[in-house]
Order: sequence, then C-alpha cells, then structure tokens
Amino acid sequence: MDPRQQATMLRIAYSETNYNNLQYILTLNEHVLNDLKAELSEEEYNKIINESIVLELSDKSDEDKLLGLQVDLKYL
Repeated sequence: MDPRQQATMLRIAYSETNYNNLQYILTLNEHVLNDLKAELSEEEYNKIINESIVLELSDKSDEDKLLGLQVDLKYL
C-alpha cells in the first residue's frame, strides 16, 4: 500500500474511532512507521501513533508477547 494511502487510512481510523469511542489495533513494521513519518505532520504522527499506544508488543522477551509467555506448538 502506498504511504499516502496508509496515512489517509490512519487519519480516518483515528477520527472515526475517537468519534465513536472505539479502539483499533494496528500491526505495523518499522519501515511503515518510517514512511508514515514522511507523510504525516509531526503533530499528526504524535497524536495518531505515539499518544495512542496502549500496549506495544514485541518478541524481545516472553513478557513483551501477547500472552506474556512463549507458546510452543508441535506441528504434525
């Protein structure tokens, strides 16, 4: 998706969820965040991204994962 389209999508999601008192969940890679920094003003980026983060998940440790633990599945 083009970064301009991503920025437009985030503006709409932010506006609609705030207006309707809803929550949205994003999964973004770092390169997408970097592209968005170029498309959004600093104020928009902070409002839509930085100030809206409730929980940030990563694979750095088990505690940073969604369930707070490593889930090992045995595939057949």
